[in-house]
Amino acid sequence: MDAASNRGIEEVRALKEGALTLPSQGVYKVYIIDEMHMMTAPAFNAFLKILEEPPAHVIFIMATTEPEKIPDTIISRTQHLHFHALPEATVTKALAHVAKKEGFTIDAEAVSLLSFLSEGSLRDGLNLLLQVQGIAGKTVTAKHVRDVFGVPARELVEGLMDAICSKNADAAAHAISEMSKISVSYDVFLQQTIRNFRFLLLATLDPKFSDSMKGLIGEQEFDYIAGKRGTLTGEELRTILATLLYTANVHYQSPYPSLPLELAVSKIMSVLLRTA
Repeated sequence: MDAASNRGIEEVRALKEGALTLPSQGVYKVYIIDEMHMMTAPAFNAFLKILEEPPAHVIFIMATTEPEKIPDTIISRTQHLHFHALPEATVTKALAHVAKKEGFTIDAEAVSLLSFLSEGSLRDGLNLLLQVQGIAGKTVTAKHVRDVFGVPARELVEGLMDAICSKNADAAAHAISEMSKISVSYDVFLQQTIRNFRFLLLATLDPKFSDSMKGLIGEQEFDYIAGKRGTLTGEELRTILATLLYTANVHYQSPYPSLPLELAVSKIMSVLLRTA
């Protein structure tokens, strides 16, 4: 049941009536209530009554992204399972499996990009896969993903990272200027750059993290980031990430989409060259 659209007391009463009857097959009736926090106060009170004395054959699964909005009387009568974002490698494997089962092909780079864009949500990844497959047809390539979602080529992201790691201001400026020649999302470019520098920071601070990183991202991305270890200090990486995160979180009113990123990179290079 979607509690966002079935949030009233009448819907809960109907659920209670159905829950009291024995299952027609199997041992249990399982009710999954999504967006639980969207219920009205009277609906919560009605639902509480069946939670106080639940039938032995009923299991309620309540899903929410805002548990603080659910009354304590219900929270205290439930078990809590906290779900976290999935590693990119896990989403990649799942999306590739779905593509195979649905009878279309998708190349390794395309599924890796979709996994990145899903931000750890398999549901979002499947929605993205459906969108691009509707346009691409039976064969989904990385180019289709890039064209549909404005994802920059990996070479562009790595070009900027190469320039920053080598403290080459001219190369950094060139990497950004190359983006203006094609239609890409600067937000996605910034997101990918932050992801790469975050993993580099973690691998720099804890060499053992490299083993864990293999299971979090694709093989190509792992090899590239692992190869950058030792190029920058932990302090330099923290400065880079703080600047990029600030740029990602501040919505500039600029007539030039590339300007926020240009300002961020300019500041980063200024700090790196001053400490070189």
